Amino acid sequence: MASPSSEPTKLRQLLDRAIACHQRGQLGEAERLYLDILKAEPGHFDAQHLLGIVRHQQGRGLEALALIDAALQVNPRSAQALANQSLVLCELRRYDEALASSDQALALRPDFVEALNNRGNALQRLKRYDEALASFDQVLALRGDFVEAHNNRGNALQGLKRYPEALASYDRALALRPGYAEAFYNRGSALKELMRYDEALASFDRALALRPNHAETLFNRGDTLHELKRYAEAIASYDRAIALRPDHPYAYSGLAESALAICDWTRTAKLAERLAALVAEQKAIVNPFTLIRLNDDAALHRQCATAFIADKIVGPRPPLWTGRIWSHAKVRIAYLSADFHSHATAYLMAELFERHDRARFEVHGVSFGRDDGSEIRRRLVKGFDRFHDVRGKSDREVATLLSDLEVDIAIDLKGYTQDSRPEILSHRPAPIQVSYLGYPGTMGADFIDYIIADKVVLPFDRQPHYAEKIVQLSGQLPGQRPPTRHRCAHADAGRGRAAGRRILCSAASTTTTRSRPRCSTSGCGCWRACPGACCGCCARPPTRRQIFAARQRRAASIRRGWCLPGASSSTSTSRAIGWPISSSTRFPTTRTPRQATRCGRVCPCSPARARHSRRASRAACSTPSACPSW
Repeated sequence: MASPSSEPTKLRQLLDRAIACHQRGQLGEAERLYLDILKAEPGHFDAQHLLGIVRHQQGRGLEALALIDAALQVNPRSAQALANQSLVLCELRRYDEALASSDQALALRPDFVEALNNRGNALQRLKRYDEALASFDQVLALRGDFVEAHNNRGNALQGLKRYPEALASYDRALALRPGYAEAFYNRGSALKELMRYDEALASFDRALALRPNHAETLFNRGDTLHELKRYAEAIASYDRAIALRPDHPYAYSGLAESALAICDWTRTAKLAERLAALVAEQKAIVNPFTLIRLNDDAALHRQCATAFIADKIVGPRPPLWTGRIWSHAKVRIAYLSADFHSHATAYLMAELFERHDRARFEVHGVSFGRDDGSEIRRRLVKGFDRFHDVRGKSDREVATLLSDLEVDIAIDLKGYTQDSRPEILSHRPAPIQVSYLGYPGTMGADFIDYIIADKVVLPFDRQPHYAEKIVQLSGQLPGQRPPTRHRCAHADAGRGRAAGRRILCSAASTTTTRSRPRCSTSGCGCWRACPGACCGCCARPPTRRQIFAARQRRAASIRRGWCLPGASSSTSTSRAIGWPISSSTRFPTTRTPRQATRCGRVCPCSPARARHSRRASRAACSTPSACPSW
């Protein structure tokens, strides 16, 4: 019979063996030994605590939390156990509780770097990126070689949209640990945001070489391949991610986007059913812009949008506008978009921005997209009273800017389309916040007050399925005048094609991701029914040669009586080539034909009734078919 004094010694030996197995990664053996200790002493603090860590490493989060909680009942002043409790709570997405556990651990040990690191992770998940960055900086001040802190600091910087600095943090982590798969993965994410897609793909491939079965890396690799328009490879990457993690919350959306891009209607039909079921059962986070092209159930759209924005915005956010009434001489309106460059939104809206009544409104443009240096970009900057390029600012910083400007009405032009940032308006910087143009569905958010559309796009009977109040503009929407034939004729400009052909205009005809089998079939039928027609959607910036040719065509149109000669040259040329050209654009001038002394013919329709050459007289004549001179 063993003496009482030998029992603690035996348990200590078992614990040492268990810890050694745990450190070598032999989780099964470590688990068995911890359980043996707990059989002998059910309230053993170290065995409960460390078995909780094993459960966490096995992906059994709830069991891990229960074991660590039991250990803390035995020793509530263990900073290490509190730090590990924070880690597990973070994995369970209980971020506020995780933050509280980290704070308790730091109250016991203020210089506890693991607790500081966990605190930063919890703050980052709560989207409190500035505070998270401060926590990681504290960690690195105490221990500069803490690799995980460098990596996590990069994540916080990504949240603040400071991507070059984030990239530098990941590079420092990889310099300390060259085989750090998580840093390669996060580095790829930063490069993707910087639109350096080839480099991003290389980083994701390095991460997969170190960690082949990581579903998140495969998902982001699929997103990158999609941006590179390598859709078949993107589909393969998404499929692998789903095979590894069938409940992946985002991969199905990406898979559907790539299938739409290559018109894989068989796969798309199956995915439409699958996405609808996942949304209805709340098993996935589907991008509403994806679902709206695959499903017509308005109630499902609202459920999808509500879940999507809840996933993006964690916890309540204190509003920047707290009810204060601003008294300005003019109403201040801010338009927010990532598309203030050579993009359909820019061409559609430029005239609207310019035509605001400046006696009543002060108009601001807030751009969080790229600056391509194009003519339309310059036109937009000029068309606003004030233009703000906020690409490098965080969502909170942009919202604070709107609040400081005392904007009365903030209008989001993106919705849930590509590069949208709905988190900006979640901080409630303006008294009235509106969704318009970019996305016709509901945002499912309580911080968007109104959605503007017309009776065709959004009839009032859809109101029950919208979180916003529907506002209908009567008649034609500003900036959306039907294009004239001359405005659409850019497809003929400079291409040697005959004028006067049918012009077909349809976004779905040129963008497969916005189409469906029925729409695609109908569109192809229209093209077959109109042989020789040209597309009115493929607008490109005109060359000087095209501008010159367009002016010559206009002169020919005047001669043939197709249009009146009174319009200004810049306006008529822009309509003839289908491209918005400002009044400041410099055009190549045509030479006036030299007067010919040999020709005595006088055109009675010419206002000056001067004697010109036959060519000049015909060009000046507005009704050549009825003119007695011809």
